[in-house]
Amino acid sequence: MSVDVGSRALLADGDVVLVRPLHPADTAEVLGLHTRLTQQDTYFRFFGARPSGLDELAAEIAADPGPGHYAVGCYLRGELVGVANYEVLENSTDAEVALVVDAAVRTQGVATLLMEHLVSHARKTGLKRFIAEVLAENAKIIHVFAHLGLRFEAGVGGPERDVVMVLEEDATYLDAVLKRDSVADAASLAHVLKPASIAVVGAGRRPGSVGHAVLANLLAAPYPGPVEVVNPHAGEILGVPSVASIAELSRIPELAVICLPAAAAADAVEVCGERGVRAVLVISSGLTGTPAGTRVREAVSRYGMRLVGPNCLGVVSTDPACPLNLTFLAGAVNPGTIGVVTQSGGVGIALAESLNDLGLGLSSLVSTGDKYDVSGNDLLMWWTADRRTEMAVLYLESFGNPRKFSRLARQLARTRPVLAVRSGSGGTAQRAAASHTAAAATPA
Repeated sequence: MSVDVGSRALLADGDVVLVRPLHPADTAEVLGLHTRLTQQDTYFRFFGARPSGLDELAAEIAADPGPGHYAVGCYLRGELVGVANYEVLENSTDAEVALVVDAAVRTQGVATLLMEHLVSHARKTGLKRFIAEVLAENAKIIHVFAHLGLRFEAGVGGPERDVVMVLEEDATYLDAVLKRDSVADAASLAHVLKPASIAVVGAGRRPGSVGHAVLANLLAAPYPGPVEVVNPHAGEILGVPSVASIAELSRIPELAVICLPAAAAADAVEVCGERGVRAVLVISSGLTGTPAGTRVREAVSRYGMRLVGPNCLGVVSTDPACPLNLTFLAGAVNPGTIGVVTQSGGVGIALAESLNDLGLGLSSLVSTGDKYDVSGNDLLMWWTADRRTEMAVLYLESFGNPRKFSRLARQLARTRPVLAVRSGSGGTAQRAAASHTAAAATPA
C-alpha cells in the first residue's frame, strides 16, 4: 500500500502545515488529540462527557481510506492539530462529517482547511452532500460550515442543528477558496518580503562574493530591522556583527538568507528549521537533483518554513516601511509600482536594469530559481493584496498548478495589468530552463 505523503498548506496567520490522509499508524496521535480537548470542546464533539470507548473511536477515524470512509489530519511542525473525517451513509451519496481541532490553533483556519480537503476528495468519489448534527450553541463550527462557500442549509429550533452542505463545485465555492488562499499566502510571504529581522548566512569578506554583495545591498536598501551575519572566519563584515554558526545568533531571525555551497546550504536550512526560522532564501546553486536538495525540501516541510529558491537571484521589496534588497544585483533598484517574478536570475537582472533605464521602478522582485516552494502563484496572491503594485510581470519556465495560475491571474487582472511570459517552448529556452527545474517541459 502506498501512503499519501500529503501536501503543504497555509493557515490564516501564514503558518505552514502538512495536510494528509490518516492511516492506522496515526491512531495514537488521533487519540492524543481527542484526549487533550477542553471540557467545552469535548462537550461539543460528543454532546456530553468524553466517551469510554475513545480509543476505539480513534482507531475507526485512523482506519485506511476506503469507499465508505476518509479522514485527513493537519500537522503543524510535526504535531497533529486537527482531524476531519466522513463516513458514507449506507446506499447513499451522502456522508456524515466530523471535525476536531486543537484549541491552541482553532482561530487559524484549520477546520476550514480540513473541510476543503474533505470536499475535494468526496467530489472525486461521487458524493453529493455532507451532513452533520451540531449543537446549536456550537456557533464556531456552524460558522465554518456556513462560510465554506458551499450551498448550506441548517435546521432551526431545538438544542441541535441538522446541517447539510451540497458538494457542487461552482464559482462561489472556488472564489471563496481562492480568497482564503490569498489571505493565508500574503501572511506567509510577509516572512520573506517584510521580515522583522534577517540573518545572512555565508556573507563573505571578499567584495566579489555573492554573500558579500547580498549583505551590501541589504544595508544600502536601507533595511530598517536588525541584521546579523554568520561567518566563522570574521568578527564583523561591513560593520555587521558576525558569529560562527546559526546557533550563536543573538535572536532567531524571521528570514535567513543562505549563500553557501550546496552541502553546507542543506545543513544551514536544517538548523534554521530547528531554531524556528520562519522563512529561508537560498541563493545557493547545485542542490537540485542531489541528496542535499532532498534534505532542503524535507527540512522545509518538516519545520513549516517558506522557501525562495534555491539557485536564484534573490528578493527585492521597495516598500518604504520595510525596504530590502537581498540580491547580488550590481546597481540600486528604483522604487516603483511594477511587481516581477522570474525563475531565471539572468532575466531578473535584465528586467531590473531595463526598467531602471526606462525610468520605471519595482514594487517587488522575486527570483524563484528552482522553485522548491514559493512560485508565481504565490506572488499573484501577494500582489492582489499589495496596492503598491500596479502591474504584474511574470517570466515562467514551468507551471506547478496551471488551473490555479489561470484563476489567480484572472482575479488580479480585474484591477491591474498582468503580463505573463512562458518560456521553454524552444530548444534553447528549454536548455536554459533546465538549469532551474525539470518541469520545463510542462505543456504551455
